[in-house]
Amino acid sequence: MSPDRYFIKDGYRSRAEPEYFEDSGSAIAYQPDVYVEAGRVAERIGARRIIDLGCGSGTKLVELHPRFEVIGIDYGPNVRAARERHPFATWLEHDLGTGCALPLEAAQLEGSVLVCADVIEHLVRPETLLRKLRAALARAEGVVLSTPERDLTRGPDHFGPPPNACHVREWTIGELAALLAAEGFDHRWLGLTRSWDQTPHLHTILAFLFPDGARLCAATGGLCV
Repeated sequence: MSPDRYFIKDGYRSRAEPEYFEDSGSAIAYQPDVYVEAGRVAERIGARRIIDLGCGSGTKLVELHPRFEVIGIDYGPNVRAARERHPFATWLEHDLGTGCALPLEAAQLEGSVLVCADVIEHLVRPETLLRKLRAALARAEGVVLSTPERDLTRGPDHFGPPPNACHVREWTIGELAALLAAEGFDHRWLGLTRSWDQTPHLHTILAFLFPDGARLCAATGGLCV
């Protein structure tokens, strides 16, 4: 697996032009436990704010309010819908696929846990997102990231592009671990979580990323050792 393919297996085909994902709501709750885990991580390491990168309409994020201050980041129809539906929260417009820095002040990052739930698979250049997350960890307490586990979701014979027209590419847990290591996330933990609320199957990767080992151990309850 070569770095220029984002550590995905040889022969895999990515999608060149993904469709924009408009979060119009669904009867199915996708990634039902990711935000629960983000809240748990924030409590364990003493964070007071959750920042959601790629927040969609913000429905899952606002469930963490008022326990935490919440900030959502997205662009286009998604962020406009979030502002209309949940005016009490802070909503910032930003395209995570661009090379521009996150529109966050140092004071907003301090004491924060960043959530990036099923976003990385939508980006043509995922390194742009990962480098923003890495830079944010200079001040933020941690990052909670999720993305579909390709082999568990599609089967080991799937070579892309993903059936979801909004997805560019998907990783296995081992491939994503290699990519995160290459991007300098030295203090990380990867596991699996539910993809939706109507099945117990753990087919989504859940990754915790931290600026140091002490916060990793505190957040995972010692699973880092």
